[in-house]
Amino acid sequence: MPSPSTDQLSIDIVNEEIDEDQYINEVKLLEVIHNKNVSIIPDQDGNVHTISAPIHAKNGREELTAKGDGLSFDFSEQPNKDGLYELDLEFDRSDLTDKAKLILNVKNTSWSGYVLQEWYGLFGSGLEANQERMAKRSAEELNEWRKDQGISMSVFVKTGEKWVFQQDINVVGNTVSRDIVIPIDLTAVEGDITQIKLVAGFKLWEIDFAQLDYSDNEAVSIRELETTLTQNDDDKDIASDDKLYRHLQYGDTLSLNYELRSPNSNQSASYVLKTKGYYDKHFNQDGSMAVREVMSFKKKGQMSLYSRYLMENMFSEIEAID
Repeated sequence: MPSPSTDQLSIDIVNEEIDEDQYINEVKLLEVIHNKNVSIIPDQDGNVHTISAPIHAKNGREELTAKGDGLSFDFSEQPNKDGLYELDLEFDRSDLTDKAKLILNVKNTSWSGYVLQEWYGLFGSGLEANQERMAKRSAEELNEWRKDQGISMSVFVKTGEKWVFQQDINVVGNTVSRDIVIPIDLTAVEGDITQIKLVAGFKLWEIDFAQLDYSDNEAVSIRELETTLTQNDDDKDIASDDKLYRHLQYGDTLSLNYELRSPNSNQSASYVLKTKGYYDKHFNQDGSMAVREVMSFKKKGQMSLYSRYLMENMFSEIEAID
């Protein structure tokens, strides 16, 4: 976020989901002082990157050239052999640098929330037991399953004749779009073109904007600001990454206050909010588990196929009503 116009900053974290409990483990606000000629965007680990020379894809699509224009790419065109959907981007590469920064403005679609709800419904009264089983799986196993299903968005770079995996972008929610940087390794890439591929499930993600920046990160000054809560509220449960969590039920608000510093005349201040936690959806499940359908989600790309099936079925019902 850019610098506010005053030396005070207040942030409210509000649970607006009626069917969801939120558990916040850690909240930090980083104040980044930087040159005015660069912008600041974090990666999904909270590391700060400077952006000074971004370029659009040479095979650019109209929906990716401007933020907030109402146009976006939503992974709904031609599926690959695994039932997942792809976006290919090509960028000029005048200097043979060995790294780059992919800049995306992304969010999950509202449709993805509906797909997840329908998927949970397949478990019937066995949903809680399944969630307990999933919780026992390692983070590596869960991340690989999300990648295979297209729940996360996967980033690849072309090296020779191979697409080399770079990183998965985790679910970011469907409320607002988010700017994010994905570091790209170009050490094995030859030639004057950088080819990048994004892969996700059918209509589970949308991209509003895409650029690439080959510039090195500039030096910045980063300070973690002290968090003050309203009404002398105790902040020990959000102060660090530990086993203490702040529980927000529907309508609850966590109000954060910060004292800022003013940069000098040739500098700007930007702010990065880092949060860590999880949420629990409320489901009143009954009935028997649809065992055959549930077991099918062991297959790669099944969530993407399920998403497309739900949409096609929905349109069929609408046409039948008409």
